[in-house]
Amino acid sequence: TDPDRGSGGSLSFPRLGSPWEEPTYDNRVAFGSLAMMQSALDQNNYDGAGHSWVSSILVSDLYVGDGFASTQTGAETVLKCALGTYYSDTQVTESRVSGKTHQVDGHDGWLIETQLSFSIPNLKATGERVLLLVVQTDAEEYGLFYASVPDTSPDRLPEARAALADLRVDA
Repeated sequence: TDPDRGSGGSLSFPRLGSPWEEPTYDNRVAFGSLAMMQSALDQNNYDGAGHSWVSSILVSDLYVGDGFASTQTGAETVLKCALGTYYSDTQVTESRVSGKTHQVDGHDGWLIETQLSFSIPNLKATGERVLLLVVQTDAEEYGLFYASVPDTSPDRLPEARAALADLRVDA
């Protein structure tokens, strides 16, 4: 593995420098095994219980035992699950920006860009932009790229887009 890239499953992106933290593993990904995530602090201890709100970028493999009919179906399924996992009891409104084919190294993928709106007590951010890409990395394998950037950290969005643009399928 390339130390200059964060990789999870068959996908990798260029590691981001400060204010992004060192890559860590995240096991909360729906249908994924081990995700590699990089995050950048947006608001520290917003709830008084030690939780921080962050911008995040992650890559992971996806289990297809769940039978994704296509990368588009996979992307829609993962998005629904991510909203339930990452925002728990919070009501989230989704405003779809786009959904379109997106190839990575000649591999078919489906990219969803969406704007989320929410209201969480003591959190300054009331929305964030999500970039979610599912790529068919092999005949039976899929990979996930997921980035979320709070509206309160607009400087992180171009960095997330750059990571997406330099995504690779590693053999």
